[in-house]
Amino acid sequence: MKAFIKSRPGVEAYVEPRTLDQPLSVALVAADGEWLRFTLPEDRYLRKLSAKYRMAIYDVARMGYPKRMKEYRRGQD
Repeated sequence: MKAFIKSRPGVEAYVEPRTLDQPLSVALVAADGEWLRFTLPEDRYLRKLSAKYRMAIYDVARMGYPKRMKEYRRGQD
């Protein structure tokens, strides 16, 4: 996670809630739309990274995913 945050500009975190069949996870999304998903045992580590790197954290259930994520993957085809 640190390597992604440090090597890309404008990274934001989109927290995906824990469900019955999925663990808590986060999608880190860079300014250009590149993204990676990580599983989290809890959100404490993410909150520390957010404070250290001044990274915004959003709740996917409330905000949804940013449009640039889809646009980035579309451009990879």
